[in-house]
Amino acid sequence: MPSDSTLIIKLGAMGDVLRTTTLLHIVGTPVTWVTRRASVPLLQNIAQLEVVPYEDAARLAGRRFDLAVCLDDEPEACRILETVHWERHVGARLDAGRIVYGESAAPWYDMGLLSRFGKEHADELKKRNQRSYQDYLFEMLGARFAGQEYIFGYPPRAVRERRVGVETRADPRWQLKRWGRYPQFVEQLRADGVEVVVFEQRDDVRDFIADVNSCRVVVTGDTLTMHVALALRKRVVAVFGPTSAPEIFDYGRLTKVVSPIECICCYLRSCDKVPNCMDLIPLEQLHTVTLQALGDEA
Repeated sequence: MPSDSTLIIKLGAMGDVLRTTTLLHIVGTPVTWVTRRASVPLLQNIAQLEVVPYEDAARLAGRRFDLAVCLDDEPEACRILETVHWERHVGARLDAGRIVYGESAAPWYDMGLLSRFGKEHADELKKRNQRSYQDYLFEMLGARFAGQEYIFGYPPRAVRERRVGVETRADPRWQLKRWGRYPQFVEQLRADGVEVVVFEQRDDVRDFIADVNSCRVVVTGDTLTMHVALALRKRVVAVFGPTSAPEIFDYGRLTKVVSPIECICCYLRSCDKVPNCMDLIPLEQLHTVTLQALGDEA
């Protein structure tokens, strides 16, 4: 039976799915990608890419792949590998019911829940890390990351207007990512004569992508919006507190505003510190760098 070239299993979160598209620069085509149905629009319109919703993954049973890349350390993702045939594997898989990962993936997974060294050491590695997610991904496949862009099936729109998109939301599981002074920030920008778009929930992800594409600069936390804006080649200003700023590659157009607190990059989903990391990000700093991003884009 002939084999397909590459299987990628990356179910979520949506921002992680989008930044994983950089792998498409270096894997053999055609590529079959399994992801959750909500993320399917992020992977549409890409040449030689077959997108399979996780909910329909049973249809892959029995297929053969030269390379299988599983980038989720969850049983539901790893079980897909047990229904197909592959010549080479990278990332996570099941071994006698236990999730394991190969040596090439160890530098990445050793900073997470599957770390061979325990949670305390994994947390310390995560905090000290200065490498981007893409750097780890490419290393897993024996390649070197050299700034390869996201691959996105939606063409960037050039916007000359002084229009700034502001993402005030965060995933309900990650409310600590949300900066609390967006209303004052938006008010300041509008007083400067800047057109501000505050992003809202859209029923169709493609409509949301169009909203981001209509902006010249995007201000956000470490969110899906940040990844969509980077994929659309926008100037981005992003605030970081509980998650890793170095892990996000800046592509020369992302300005990172990082909390000055010592316990940054804790990956906690709730915190009793007053003020917390996001409270300590100054309004004036975010305002200044946003205006600079608008000026740089001219």
